[in-house]
Amino acid sequence: MKRLILILGLWTAPLPALAQGAYVNHALRFGFTPPAGWRQQPQNDPAPGLVVAFVEPGGHQPRPRQTRHETDQEFLARINRSLRARASVESHHSASLTVTVQNLGESSLDEYIRVTRARTAAAEKAARSQGALVTMYRILGEKRRRLGGQPAFERVVQITLPGDPPIRTREVIALSGGRVFTLTMAAPPPRFAGCSAEMDKVLASFVWR
Repeated sequence: MKRLILILGLWTAPLPALAQGAYVNHALRFGFTPPAGWRQQPQNDPAPGLVVAFVEPGGHQPRPRQTRHETDQEFLARINRSLRARASVESHHSASLTVTVQNLGESSLDEYIRVTRARTAAAEKAARSQGALVTMYRILGEKRRRLGGQPAFERVVQITLPGDPPIRTREVIALSGGRVFTLTMAAPPPRFAGCSAEMDKVLASFVWR
């Protein structure tokens, strides 16, 4: 009888609880608790793929990478434009947390990681061969991990735009329902360790609904 009760309990277990003040996206079925005191930015004119953005007081909402198909040259040119918003975070000594989502089709997580890595390298190489001043999108580290119990991939990147201070990002990428979800913490390098600790709390709170 005790075994039957235990089995029934497993079947009727509630979804993981989120703390007060958590962000929950019912349409995409995920949620997490943002860093204390961070403000959710309004999306009056949301960038493609952006689901939600949180910033420290005084921070600016970054625009994520576009999700449509584009050439390597377009990819690099867009990074140069869109990441200037992240570079401005440096001057305000603030950080940001964004979630972006795009349809993945039939690709696997490993293939997505491989393709994004290769395209970034190819685009920068092509631009350098033409003597162009380019954004440095340098991968500092990669590792496998889990996000809400699902397989995920983590990538730390240093971004340097011509004439602007550098920004460091920590990206966690996972698949769910045929979509790729990317959580990105962006901060100036001197503050990256502290913001990364906040990111750890966000990732620990993350649940798929």
